[in-house]
Amino acid sequence: MKIRHDLVILVGCVTICGTCVFPARAADGNATAGTREGVVGRLLRDVPGDFPHFGFAGHSEQAQLLSHYLWYHLHHRGGPSLTLFNKEYLLTADIWLGNASPRGTSERTQNVHHGQLLGVRIDGEGYVSSHQHFSHAHDLGWPFPTWAQVDSDPDKVKGKAVGWHFQPLDQVPGWVGGLYLRRWQKAEYAGQTAASLFGSIFA
Repeated sequence: MKIRHDLVILVGCVTICGTCVFPARAADGNATAGTREGVVGRLLRDVPGDFPHFGFAGHSEQAQLLSHYLWYHLHHRGGPSLTLFNKEYLLTADIWLGNASPRGTSERTQNVHHGQLLGVRIDGEGYVSSHQHFSHAHDLGWPFPTWAQVDSDPDKVKGKAVGWHFQPLDQVPGWVGGLYLRRWQKAEYAGQTAASLFGSIFA
């Protein structure tokens, strides 16, 4: 009889604890879920209704986050350009997106890529311009590294590229001028000094 009495007390304690503690945990869980849903909902407000949305059975939150991630990437990445080296990758990533517009334009991404491909310059000899950036090898751009990138130490570039820039240091354009020569402050790579050193090679 004593065992049965103790068992009744134990069941009673578990029941009381269950009604007090477990609902509190459930309430906490619901609050967390509600907060999560609120955050996801706020993120999705920025995503246009006609932008592609993912859907996974039983995983709606993850699908919504992925939809936002895709839109956020397309909306915030660099705008479209004629540069060709990455066109293959961008077309693979973009061409399936319905009702999507790159940053800076309201045109559909398929139309943007179509127009850019038609705008690529091809000369009479069949040379396809890479439209990369200002280049020292070809006026229409060249996709390979510039001469200033042959070594991270400017003193080790000597003998490989001296005399390429005869403009004054503050007028050397493009990446070479901005990212390298003006940071190096090496007179032998620009202006009159570069011209005189270049001339001495053939003296």
